[in-house]
Amino acid sequence: MEDGGHMKCYIERSIEDKDLIEFLYENAINQQFYFVEKIYEDMKNYDFNYIICKNKNNVLGAMPFILYKNKYGNIIHSMPYVGYGGIVSDMSNKEEIYSLIINFLKEYAKKENVILTTICMYPFYNDYELYKKYFDADFERKNFYQYLDLNEDVFKNMTSKFRGNLRRNIKKSQNYGVKLVESYSLEDLYQWYHHVYLKRLNETGCAIYPYSVFETYIRYYDKNRVKMVYGKLDDKIIAGGLFLNQGLSVDNFMRVVDGDYFHTQVGTFIDHWSIEYAKKTGARYYNWQSCDSIDSPIFKYKKDWGSKSGYHYYLTKITGDISQFKRIPLEIIKESYKGIYVMPYEAFENQ
Repeated sequence: MEDGGHMKCYIERSIEDKDLIEFLYENAINQQFYFVEKIYEDMKNYDFNYIICKNKNNVLGAMPFILYKNKYGNIIHSMPYVGYGGIVSDMSNKEEIYSLIINFLKEYAKKENVILTTICMYPFYNDYELYKKYFDADFERKNFYQYLDLNEDVFKNMTSKFRGNLRRNIKKSQNYGVKLVESYSLEDLYQWYHHVYLKRLNETGCAIYPYSVFETYIRYYDKNRVKMVYGKLDDKIIAGGLFLNQGLSVDNFMRVVDGDYFHTQVGTFIDHWSIEYAKKTGARYYNWQSCDSIDSPIFKYKKDWGSKSGYHYYLTKITGDISQFKRIPLEIIKESYKGIYVMPYEAFENQ
């Protein structure tokens, strides 16, 4: 247990502490919430943990993470398959809490023979300088994201051409008979995941998230934190989007359209719905998250909405001996650590 005088840190595996549950509900983004543990329940070697920082009975900070055990080397990551992670803290003691949790994390990593520890930052916490000071990463992977500032007039920020096209494309989708349906039915989720999501991502070669990621959000989270919306044509699901209300932002976590139905403009229809939803929540930002590259058609599409670009970071600390690990061929690393970010590929000697 890390002792910061009046504050203490410890590991929690069973989430039964009512103070912790209340703290997370009021402060955490969805990826830091305790329900996320259910994503990893059936995954081999994924050990889910929280570092808790407490002052007597008051929870002041927390950090969920996965300890992934592998014969080539143990890895800590926050959080596989769901993107953002890291520390959530009480704002009045933020620097001290970050310092205590990070120091505890480093000591825990050494005790568990962890060779690499990675934190993927939520972009709107503005905590990069704290991580830089206390985590002192050996590797930083800078990752862009796109967002809309909802304090501004979103639709006024669009180009006039795109604004006109937006109206026409929504009308076009409606004229095709597309209907948007908010649904938390597991049957609808199954149809979208297996017949739209998997199909499209196999076509594009993008990373595929396990079904448990989407099932967990749909089954366990309050509907004021998660929205699942489908585009249906003649009762057939042709598109779907999962949106996470983080409080400070609404994140477009995953929006996928069956390529056979691009012509219906259902993707634009869903995006417009989700931005209107984000504005109603009182969130400051609509977060498109990232895409494959800055010069891609998807990047341009989001930019046409009036989006701005920012950066968040994958921060990786060497917490053990990686002299042998970095000599392992990348093909073996990719196969052995699916879904787990270990360190930048360029750090490996056999690329």
